[in-house]
Amino acid sequence: MIECNALCKAVEKEVGMKPTAPSHFKKIAEQIEERTKEHISYSTLMRLWGAMKGVEPRRVTLDILAHFLGYMSYDDFVAHQPVADETERSASLQNPVAPEAIESQITSETIEAPITPNASPSKSSWMKQVAWAAVAAVVVLVGGVFLYKLLSAPPAPVYVTDLSQLSNTKQYIIHTRHDMRGLLGVLGRHLGTTFTSAQQNRCEVASPFAILFYEGSYYLFSVEDSRFINVGVHEDDAPLAKGDPNDCSLDIHQEADSCFVIDFKNCKTVCSLNVNSVYGPFVTDYGTINGMFDEGNLFMLEEVGDFDPTEAIRMLQDRDQEYKAALESITAGRYRIHAEGSQARRFYLRADGCLTETPTDSCIFTIQLTDSTTHGDPKYRVPAWRIFYETGDGVDAHNIGFECPHLENEAYVPSYGRLCIVPISNHVVQDEVLFLGDNGCYAIRSTNLATEAWGCGLYWAVYDFNSDGRLQADYNAEKAYVWKLEKITD
Repeated sequence: MIECNALCKAVEKEVGMKPTAPSHFKKIAEQIEERTKEHISYSTLMRLWGAMKGVEPRRVTLDILAHFLGYMSYDDFVAHQPVADETERSASLQNPVAPEAIESQITSETIEAPITPNASPSKSSWMKQVAWAAVAAVVVLVGGVFLYKLLSAPPAPVYVTDLSQLSNTKQYIIHTRHDMRGLLGVLGRHLGTTFTSAQQNRCEVASPFAILFYEGSYYLFSVEDSRFINVGVHEDDAPLAKGDPNDCSLDIHQEADSCFVIDFKNCKTVCSLNVNSVYGPFVTDYGTINGMFDEGNLFMLEEVGDFDPTEAIRMLQDRDQEYKAALESITAGRYRIHAEGSQARRFYLRADGCLTETPTDSCIFTIQLTDSTTHGDPKYRVPAWRIFYETGDGVDAHNIGFECPHLENEAYVPSYGRLCIVPISNHVVQDEVLFLGDNGCYAIRSTNLATEAWGCGLYWAVYDFNSDGRLQADYNAEKAYVWKLEKITD
């Protein structure tokens, strides 16, 4: 019975030894009787192990050993054994322990240290092995997670420590020192901060910037919006010519270790992230006293990626490309101004600043080029247009676009839902800037005084405010090429 060998090996494993002397078999017999309450003689065990000659073991003997190992019967034990190689089983049965070897070891020395029994049956040992395997699996899992996080962790930030490290081909995130006041981003064409307590110009995320060096000056370029940042820390469609009040050129110099000051060259003011009790942190530009800079003026530059400067450099090389195209395409004269909606519907601009689908209800505007200044106030583009119309008597002239309030009237808010119609007077400075797009339409922007931040940078726009699909004129910070000029020839 070839399974007997497996049964003997299992008993040896359970008692923790391979019996080689009669005293060993006696100890095994005692352990079996103690655990199973069933008697088996040590001589029977010796015959079963091949240490004594004898007949085939009885079935009851095999069942007792199986009980000792925690099985219901010998058949139960056999059923739980893996299929072994038949050659290996036969070889082990052909090499039993020789009886002569057993008899030669019957000395006082063969009674060695008592056999240490296994305190629990084999099923208990199996459960312990499963538990240890589970612990090992948890250790491997935790180690794998730690290794994954270690390998997938973002690299350490790369900060610019010297101006020589700045590159036109890199993107940067701009921090204040120690990030105490957040990161800089762009919101509503203004620089803003991610600082949580900010209420004015609050940005959800930081915006990457390129810092372009061109013809001896630096330029701050918003990568996401493809616009430059001008002296009023607004976004600009293109960097203005040097000497313009809204020049975008910068000086950047290192004031402290890894900290830089952004200095607008033309007006000698610095970019600063300020804090007050009402608005929280906000970005502005202002001069400093005796050249002293606080942490609101000190910025750290973190490299965050690559940047293709081709288009931005082109804008620097030809700063007024769209504007010059518009200059060449428009001649002084009388025009209707309209936008087109869905299904080729055409909406004309009326004298009250709203839109109409009836051409006869529209207004006929006069477009004239203006001088570089009006009442001594600089303009956004030189030259600019004045778009206006005259009342029925041909005397009173009106501008269409932003009204320019008195500077002390800080509470002024332009009326939304239509474009403003403003009488031309000595108190109003109103020019327009037109950009010609690839679609043959124009973007029209009111310019106002350079000191009125809300007036610079807003375009005439078209909105669908009504459920019936009617369009309405209004203002927007985005440049939209939606306006067409229809010249009146009669």
